[in-house]
Amino acid sequence: MARQKNDGRGRMGGRQKGTPNKTTSNLREILAEQWKAYHESGQFADDLQKLDPQARAIIMEKYVAYLAPKMKSVDLAVTGDVNVKTIEERLAELTGEDEVE
Repeated sequence: MARQKNDGRGRMGGRQKGTPNKTTSNLREILAEQWKAYHESGQFADDLQKLDPQARAIIMEKYVAYLAPKMKSVDLAVTGDVNVKTIEERLAELTGEDEVE
């Protein structure tokens, strides 16, 4: 009889969980080495200077996307009762005093 799914004996076949894709990781290493050589040789800077200002701006915009994360706007909605207390009121509350002097 064939083995049933979820029989409690683990995976049914294939790669073990967490095994990286060999082609993807190898490709990343190759591309990283080529980029490093291109950048360190100064060829990248030379090619960038040969471009017109508009094309240079587009390239730099794409380049910076890999250096810094994109910023997103954040909306904050405050709901409920907002009780603003002074520092003195909060300290009095924490120390157990009933009245603020």
